[in-house]
Parts: sequence; structure tokens; C-alpha cells
Amino acid sequence: NTFRAYSIKYLDFAKLLAVSHEYFDRQYNKTRLALSVISIGEKSLQPIGSWETIFLGDLEPKGPNVMAGGILAAQAPDKIYLSVGDYGIEDPMVSQDVNSKMGKILEINLNTRKVRMVSLGHRNPEGLIMTASGTLLSTEHGPAGGDKLNLIVEDANYGWPIVTLGTDYGSYGWHGTKFVGEHAGYQAPIFAWV
Repeated sequence: NTFRAYSIKYLDFAKLLAVSHEYFDRQYNKTRLALSVISIGEKSLQPIGSWETIFLGDLEPKGPNVMAGGILAAQAPDKIYLSVGDYGIEDPMVSQDVNSKMGKILEINLNTRKVRMVSLGHRNPEGLIMTASGTLLSTEHGPAGGDKLNLIVEDANYGWPIVTLGTDYGSYGWHGTKFVGEHAGYQAPIFAWV
């Protein structure tokens, strides 16, 4: 099986190496986004023990693709954040479905392995960083002209695919909206490349 790593994060506070990657689920013959960790020696940086997969995303009906997200950010002492894209699935709107893990920013507790949705309504969050002050920021690829920088706010809905600051490719409109460029009713980005 091909191993495709999306994001690798060394968690100094936990002495862990965390990797998001594609995981082939033999039971369903489909792939999933996964997060795996391994303990490493503080000085040797050599593995201690075995890899442990602590998160499995939803089955990917279209298979792995460039809209997976998979970026990691850490917050001491025990939290890691994972961006999950919508894999290009707009119908059904997996990004808006609270029961789907796609199109979300998730928090994973490294001690309990519990997964919690932080925000929803994301298309393809390809950048994720936790600042020194504890602010979580994400860059996200939108459709044509809809790339943005989001301040991630707890329980916020960023609107995808209902609203976007971009347009359909080869068009000046966005399906389902009356006015392109409006973000009313959803968390607006702090900056957008339109």
C-alpha cells in the first residue's frame, strides 16, 4: 500500500511523532484519513514501541485526493488539531453534516483519544497553526478566487459549500447563492484572496 503523509508533527511536550496519512480499510476496500503516533526517544529521536493509529476519518467514496486537508497543529500538553477536507463531496454537504468528519477542524486528545469537532463548513483546509498565544489559524483553498485565512472559533460554521467568496470555475457566480461574495450567517475569514 502506498503511504502518503499529509502532515508530520513532532510533539516535544509528549515526545511523540504524529503523522496524518491515508489508511486503506480492507474491510470496506476504501481509504480513510488517519492520524498515527509513535513515541520517540528524547535524545536519540529513535522510535520506542510501535505506531498507534488514534484517529480514522470517514470512508472516502471517491478515494484519496487533493482535497483531504490532513494538516496538524499541536497544543500542549495533550491536544492535537487535525484539518479534514471535504474530498470534493458537495452533495451531500458533508462539510455541513455534524455526523461527518469531513470538512471539519477536529481536536484529538492524546491521552483519552477522544475526538471533538472544533469547527465545520470547511472545503480544503491545507494550513493549520497554533500560535504561541493559543490562537488557531487555518488557510483554506476555496473555489476560483475563494482562498482564505480563517481564525478558528469554537463551534463556528465557515459556510462551505453554502457560501464562498469564490466562484464556480469558468463562471462569475456560485451555485445556490444570490450574491457572490457574501458570507452572511457564517463565520467570515479574516482575509481572503478573491
